Amino acid sequence: MWDKQEIVSKLEKINSQMRIAFAASCANRTLYKYVDWSKKNGWGDAERMSRALDLVWRFVEGETISKDILSDEVKIVYSLVPDSEDFPSSSASGALDGGLTVMYALQCAIDGQPSSAAEAAEASFVAFDIVRHNDKSSDPSLPEKEWRDYWTKQAIAL
Repeated sequence: MWDKQEIVSKLEKINSQMRIAFAASCANRTLYKYVDWSKKNGWGDAERMSRALDLVWRFVEGETISKDILSDEVKIVYSLVPDSEDFPSSSASGALDGGLTVMYALQCAIDGQPSSAAEAAEASFVAFDIVRHNDKSSDPSLPEKEWRDYWTKQAIAL
């Protein structure tokens, strides 16, 4: 089972720069879901979303980026995330989570909080959980608890 508090507790033990890198890593893992969906559906802006994530990595690498710029990026990214009510497919849900992961990584760059990094991890987890439920090639014999434990460990290990 996904245990957000466990992730937050682990993230509290590392410095804010490492938390931001963790959140950006989560976004790296899921951005392709947004990019693929955006290209197939002609909606959103995959290039803009990628640039937003690049901004987080530049911040992690030490570039001075104002909180105002990062806040503006949060708003832009949010506007590019598909609404699941407007696009009810599972691929749109993956795109939504991929975009939200970038948004939470930006938020983490603003505040450095463990909770923001954990939000990025959770959105990434949900994006891959959707794949598990919709991917016909995934192992159906893997019990739900083992699947969730596996992804929780992967998120903590990053």
